[in-house]
Amino acid sequence: LKLYEAIRKHYPDFDSPKLDKEKLFKHLFPKETFNDARLRNLMLKISKILEEYFLYLEFQQNEFQRKSTLTRIYKKRNLNVIFKQKTDDLLIDLDKESFRDANFFFNTYRLQRDYYFHTGVVQQREKVDSLKMALHQLNGFYAIERLRLGVELSNRARIFKEDHNFRPLDYTNLNP
Repeated sequence: LKLYEAIRKHYPDFDSPKLDKEKLFKHLFPKETFNDARLRNLMLKISKILEEYFLYLEFQQNEFQRKSTLTRIYKKRNLNVIFKQKTDDLLIDLDKESFRDANFFFNTYRLQRDYYFHTGVVQQREKVDSLKMALHQLNGFYAIERLRLGVELSNRARIFKEDHNFRPLDYTNLNP
């Protein structure tokens, strides 16, 4: 905590002379002689805590990601009824989305794929439908991402006079 308090006021550049390693160590441990390894260990620990905090913040801001991760946990722990229910709920949530971008197709693909390959779900007809839908969603994801990257290559070719030979494929028939 003392380390955090000492360095946070110098955010985002962290270029203050007060952040010299020896001065910082003296501030943290006034009665001890400089120990570079101890300070590096302390910096490593605070870095790990900050990484966990950043992950926590990101996770809290993305409800779909939280629910999806929870669904994978249910799958991993063979909580089959809850896994199926939560997967169905997520698919319903996704279907309500009006904007169908690459993330939509990828998330739907992954949910359908996980459902199909989960050994705890045995309804064969339902599983085949999941397999077909997973393939359809994968095609949608691929088409959008290929087009997005292809447009970027085409723009670079035009702006920087580069030759990338991008040829878009025909994705007019993406139905399952």
